[in-house]
Amino acid sequence: MELGLTKEDYKLFLKDALSNSIVVGGKCKNNCIFCSCKAQKAAGLKNWTNYISLNDLNSILDIINVNKIIHFGEGPSFLSCEPFQHTKYLDFLEVLNTHFTNTLKRATTIGTNVNPNDYDRLRKMNIEFIVSVNTFNKKIRSQIMKTTEKEYYNLIDFLKNCQDLIYKISLFYFNIDTLQEDLSILNKIN
Repeated sequence: MELGLTKEDYKLFLKDALSNSIVVGGKCKNNCIFCSCKAQKAAGLKNWTNYISLNDLNSILDIINVNKIIHFGEGPSFLSCEPFQHTKYLDFLEVLNTHFTNTLKRATTIGTNVNPNDYDRLRKMNIEFIVSVNTFNKKIRSQIMKTTEKEYYNLIDFLKNCQDLIYKISLFYFNIDTLQEDLSILNKIN
């Protein structure tokens, strides 16, 4: 895993930071068929970068607006990987929380890479998550994204045990039957 942005990417990183979005970087390994990173690439826009370093993060702390939500994962100029694929994500989140304890942080995740051992650590960070479940249907999941059985159960565990950290959940709509099945499973989890 390469840490540290190039000069070109740093300019976009800085631009995003001015809108309170901190991109963590990286190239997602989930390969979802609906990934907006793929659409951006097809349109000739920047999407994946190196992972940010601690120096990258520290360099923009002075321009973050404490009165607005800090989006920590993606940004408007370019997207990045699943935030929990960055091995330093939680450490960097702690740095953010040290500087912005009372400022809400928000991130989007597919929920499969969150380590259950980190739940309590996350609860101390004033962060909430938008969880892109996509679908609970295992057959469809295998067709639209790379996910293992273990990752599927990690997602279920995260949804069940971290409801206090979840801002909203999104489902990828396939058909009414799949949506009804997904909503039923989601209601059982809650």
